[in-house]
Amino acid sequence: MKLAMIVGNGFNYLVSDLIRNYENQRPSNEEELQEIAKSIDGITRLWERFDDVFRDLREKSNGLNDEEVIRMIYTVLDFFSSIEGFKQILQQEDIESLKNIFDGFLLNKIREISNELTKHQDNAGYSELKRLFPNFGHNFFNLIEEKEVEKLHIYSTNYDGILDTLLTDDKRGGFVTRDGFSRGAGPENIFLDLVPEYIDEKYLLAHLHGSYKFKKHYGKTLKLRNNDFNDSPVMIFNNPDTKQDLILDDNVLRHYYNQLSEDLEKYDKLVIFGNSMKTEPHIKELINKYFNDKGKCIVVVSPHPEEIADELEHIFNHEVIEVSTCGISNEEDLLKLFEEKIL
Repeated sequence: MKLAMIVGNGFNYLVSDLIRNYENQRPSNEEELQEIAKSIDGITRLWERFDDVFRDLREKSNGLNDEEVIRMIYTVLDFFSSIEGFKQILQQEDIESLKNIFDGFLLNKIREISNELTKHQDNAGYSELKRLFPNFGHNFFNLIEEKEVEKLHIYSTNYDGILDTLLTDDKRGGFVTRDGFSRGAGPENIFLDLVPEYIDEKYLLAHLHGSYKFKKHYGKTLKLRNNDFNDSPVMIFNNPDTKQDLILDDNVLRHYYNQLSEDLEKYDKLVIFGNSMKTEPHIKELINKYFNDKGKCIVVVSPHPEEIADELEHIFNHEVIEVSTCGISNEEDLLKLFEEKIL
């Protein structure tokens, strides 16, 4: 079996619930657990701040619509990704003037969102998550192999590293999944560059809408090696109708999107875990175009799976299996859910 998964914010909320329930399973510091869960909730909700960005920009832009505002923001991000090149043709005072203007358009808000994700990693948020669930990745991939899954391609629509952290397996050398990045790039190899042929690996975890680790550098998306401040983050946000265009304009996200298209055409099962699909017209279009052959099935997983199924009603013409996460209270329950109802 070859399996494709689309994972959204709902998975992160489930993880925070598992952390809150952790005290009932193993003795631990309840106050500490609440803080970790609160942190997970916080980074999961960061995307909501983009609404503030758009509201303020619309108020200052004399009636520009969402699509025009998004284009404006990405033009600014491209400018900052090439700032070193501009220094060769513009006076420093001119660059500072442009930067001041762009800051007035709330580019700093976008950087702030990315920086908070970085701070979570700096503050050992992910290591705490790994400490609470040290064996999840190992047990998960053992299960994948027991079920004879030939390929597992996961497409996260989240910007954070929660799922990436849970799926590490120290007994297998750390990160089991690949994301296509490999070669060193940039000054002193401070970035990783995408190697497209590495995307179609056995285990792929691709951030389809970008990541706090992805940075625009001279107009090209690279991945930060270290947990440095990201002044040009690559994160697709807000207006659903422009997501596809923005993805296809990006050298990395375009390869992820094309791989998802190929997977949907070739694979027989798609799992949608914790993504309502309400703001994903580009993904629904791919499902409708490439995943409608007889014999294919979709498994939708959430506290209210029927709501996801409703979103797919006129998109997918075959079987949709609804799986509820209600009652999942610990790591063992989650693995059992995969074993019995998803795989």
